[in-house]
Amino acid sequence: MKWQKASEKMKGLVADAVSGVECEPRMMFGYPVFFVNRNMFAGLFGNSVFIRHSDKIRTFLEKKRVKLNLLTPMPGRPMKDYAILPAGLAGKRADLRKVIRMSAEHTRTLPPKEKKPAVSRPAKG
Repeated sequence: MKWQKASEKMKGLVADAVSGVECEPRMMFGYPVFFVNRNMFAGLFGNSVFIRHSDKIRTFLEKKRVKLNLLTPMPGRPMKDYAILPAGLAGKRADLRKVIRMSAEHTRTLPPKEKKPAVSRPAKG
C-alpha cells in the first residue's frame, strides 16, 4: 500500500473522538496515534482509522453489521491486535467515539509497556 497523508477532515474526526480520553497523543510515521500506559489504542493510517480491538468491541460491531479488517501497514505483515474501521463507521461520530473509548478502556487493562533503554552509539570520528 502506498502511504498517503491523512486528510485534515480525518485528523479532526479522530481528535474529536479521542477528546475527553486520558491519553498521550503522538505522531507515528506522520500520522496521529494515541496511547494509554505506553500502549497504542487508536490512530490514523492514511485516511483509515484503526483501533486496538477486543472481543467486546468485535461483539459491539457485529451487532451493527460491521466487519473489521486487520491493520496491515506492510504487505503480508498484519498487526493482529489492531483493526481498520470501515469508512462508514468512521464517519458516524457517536459510533466512532464509542469504539475508540472502548479501545482505550481495553488497552488500559493491559500491562504498561516498559520504556526501552536508549541505545548508545559509538562516536564518529
